[in-house]
Amino acid sequence: MKRKILIDATTVTSQVDGLSHYIINLIKYLPADSFEKFEYSVVINKGLQRKSLTDILEKSPFQIIETKIARICFCF
Repeated sequence: MKRKILIDATTVTSQVDGLSHYIINLIKYLPADSFEKFEYSVVINKGLQRKSLTDILEKSPFQIIETKIARICFCF
């Protein structure tokens, strides 16, 4: 039985930023043999327009969970 791992990519946006870049690279560079031991699910915002992430998710055996998460705003 495979263990399940959930990756929260809801903070990935269409704009280039550090956190989005980090999460995309984390997903991109998962070891290929880890898919034999683990079942990966990735949570993304519905309607995400980030080609670098969607290309990775389409080519690998990820379960994609789309949801709508409100943006966090730190207003002072």
